[in-house]
Amino acid sequence: MLSMASLLCMITSSLINYFFDKENKPAPKWLVAIYAVVITGLNLSVAKSGADMLTVLAGLVFVMSIIQKNGKMFRLYTIVNLTLWCTYDFFKLSYRPLVQHTIQLLFIILGILIHVRRKKEC
Repeated sequence: MLSMASLLCMITSSLINYFFDKENKPAPKWLVAIYAVVITGLNLSVAKSGADMLTVLAGLVFVMSIIQKNGKMFRLYTIVNLTLWCTYDFFKLSYRPLVQHTIQLLFIILGILIHVRRKKEC
């Protein structure tokens, strides 16, 4: 249930940032701080081991990714976020999510490589 709350918070923050971006305005720093506090609080409330701290870090990396204006930095944060989730899944022996996150990571890397290759051709 708590992971659903965390996911809902991330979706909400992404939507809020979308509206700021639509107006060509950066998200206010106080709003980004609220995102970080809420996501960290939700993840810390269920953390039981050192591996669980990876979810806290992944949440903070997610917050950093959604406030990026630079596509290159967004892609970098996305790769870091999924790598943290793959590491967490591995340590928690959660094989289904590990397969899912690994596939996502591979396709994101593939998409970035295709994007970079096309950009060089232009």
